[in-house]
Amino acid sequence: MNVFKMNQRAFPGAAAGCSLPAKPVDVTRRRGGVFRIPKKPSNTAIFLVSFLSYLIGIFPSMVFALPTGGTVQAGSATIDQPSSQQMTIHQTTEKAIIDWQGFGIGSTEQVDFQLSQGGVTLNRVTGNDVSQIFGKLTSNGDLWLINPNGILFGAGAQVDVHGLLATTSDITNADFLSSNYNFGVPSSLASTVVNQGSITAAEGGLVALVAPGVQNMGVINARLGKVSLASGKTFTVDLYGDQLINLAVDSQVMGQVTGMDGEVLSSLVTNSGSIFADGGVVQLDVNAA
Repeated sequence: MNVFKMNQRAFPGAAAGCSLPAKPVDVTRRRGGVFRIPKKPSNTAIFLVSFLSYLIGIFPSMVFALPTGGTVQAGSATIDQPSSQQMTIHQTTEKAIIDWQGFGIGSTEQVDFQLSQGGVTLNRVTGNDVSQIFGKLTSNGDLWLINPNGILFGAGAQVDVHGLLATTSDITNADFLSSNYNFGVPSSLASTVVNQGSITAAEGGLVALVAPGVQNMGVINARLGKVSLASGKTFTVDLYGDQLINLAVDSQVMGQVTGMDGEVLSSLVTNSGSIFADGGVVQLDVNAA
């Protein structure tokens, strides 16, 4: 966009090369009888501030941050942030539940889950923002991420975990802790899970993306494991049997599902990327009316 046009947009009614109307000048008298006229900010300074504000307004996704507002609800875990671009979660129990105000990872950031006993970490987003993951997300255990607003693994995202479940449906703390993995709290039809990055599970691990709308445009690796892309509102996870996602009978998606761009999805589950599960199982499932 032409800079002068941008200036006209930022300051409607001001032609290129024309200054903005100045505020009334405050003339004060200094010691010795010398008058001082306060300097008003230059048009250049005003333009730069307005231009930056304009960019932030039209490109909110340009601003990233590590997960915020983490509160441990169950289990034993500590959240450390050794730098502005790195966060480490140390978990000493087999299960832990952490509620987050927001869960995003910038392209230069990394979040690492270290589980001393293996197991699973349930991460639930309670704020109103989509989880936008563009950096590194690692765990030596299973990582479950719940965000009813939607989840985006952006281009360049690198996820390396034992297993991954990313969903817009929710589960009660009691069901999770008792190993009754029933995600019976449905999400809205405007919630999707999208992968444009690279997701890798350990050998024999599970990668499951479950929401009313699911899109894989990136790469998913799960050698000898299970990969499930499922469209539904409620479901259960079987970790001890076939380790697949079982959509509930009453989980039918009725109505139009919209993607993160606001467009209506023509297909509830799409795979235009690559899925590698040598010796394992790939499941694409839709429960729609």
